[in-house]
Amino acid sequence: MPSELLFSRAGAQAWAAIVEAGRTVELCYADASRPVSVGDIFLARVRQVVRGLDAAFVAIGNERDALLPIKDCVFARAREASDAKRASSEARLTEGRELVVQVVRGEDGAKGPQVTGRIVLSGRLLVHFPLAQQRSISRRIEEDGARRRLATILDRLPPLKTGFVVRSAAVEACEEQLRSEAAILAAQWAVIREEGERGGKLRRLRRGDDLLDRALNDAPSDGFELVVVDAAADLARVRSLCDARVLPCGEIRLHSGSDSVLRAYGLEREFENALRPEVRLPSGGFLVLEETAALVAIDVNSGESLSGADFADTALRTNLEASVEIARQLRLRDLGGIIVVDFLHMRRPQDRTQIEDVLKRELRAQRVKTRVAGWSPLGLMELTREKRGGGLARPIENESKNSPGVVT
Repeated sequence: MPSELLFSRAGAQAWAAIVEAGRTVELCYADASRPVSVGDIFLARVRQVVRGLDAAFVAIGNERDALLPIKDCVFARAREASDAKRASSEARLTEGRELVVQVVRGEDGAKGPQVTGRIVLSGRLLVHFPLAQQRSISRRIEEDGARRRLATILDRLPPLKTGFVVRSAAVEACEEQLRSEAAILAAQWAVIREEGERGGKLRRLRRGDDLLDRALNDAPSDGFELVVVDAAADLARVRSLCDARVLPCGEIRLHSGSDSVLRAYGLEREFENALRPEVRLPSGGFLVLEETAALVAIDVNSGESLSGADFADTALRTNLEASVEIARQLRLRDLGGIIVVDFLHMRRPQDRTQIEDVLKRELRAQRVKTRVAGWSPLGLMELTREKRGGGLARPIENESKNSPGVVT
């Protein structure tokens, strides 16, 4: 499906929207001034090892210590048996030890960030695991001929004793393109490793990918039909990927005018709507979404949709609309973790099966890993979705007159 990317930047803050068939399906926000963000790489020091939690608290130079699960420490050789790796990690994870770690979950209320020793560097075509040796090809690439061709290239990519995953965007990439990106990612790690080996003050060694880079790296394999940005530097970044034939693009446009892309394309309203708990459905029903620390609860309400109508048929229609909209809202708001949905009651077993099938179909098209667990004994639909950035944050009401609406 043709996609458009709308990107706006104001200082350290950035906003991105992906539009498909005229409808916004994804909203992202980032603030580079935050002390800790997902993807950041830090030089850390072990402050306390808690065997009962199978984890350690590590200082990263921030006010809050970060949680490092022992299973995410990388000390042992990759070919050791799993039990040996665990024993080696526990023995080497001592207080005062310095480590290079990457943030996988930002601060969330009373919780500090969570980090891992399994460093990941992402490009458009490849994902690089500098401390691993496994190499694989995205399961989204299904054609046998393409998998065989890419596997042959993958085995030859330097540096040889490191890990790579070929992303779905690389399905038609040539060996030269893959080698070029592998070299870029390896060079990034070399700089990070050298800086970390210097030790000294705990500090951030590398920021996570810029929001624009993330949007471009995660673009559909057929690229974007239109990209609109409001900064010349961002325009150059998009063009460089297109010129290298890494990112297919139709039109690349530098927005002009007094308003930012955020305002000119009505994205402020899109962000505001995405932060509201209530979402209307075409039939007159509505969803109520509530995100808590433990889970995301979604309630399907009939509203006016059941007025004077057969309950079973109308409940099914409302629930079908809700299934499609729930999948969209999960992507739009970047919601993850445990998700529980309370659909309108359905007596017919075939109706429940149909709802589950529609929900699975809509979620299957998204790149974020989601597992539909099915119906609970209480009649609730349960699913889990990979957490990436913690969802959209709460907006600040008093926004500046001369800058886009602020979301923090």
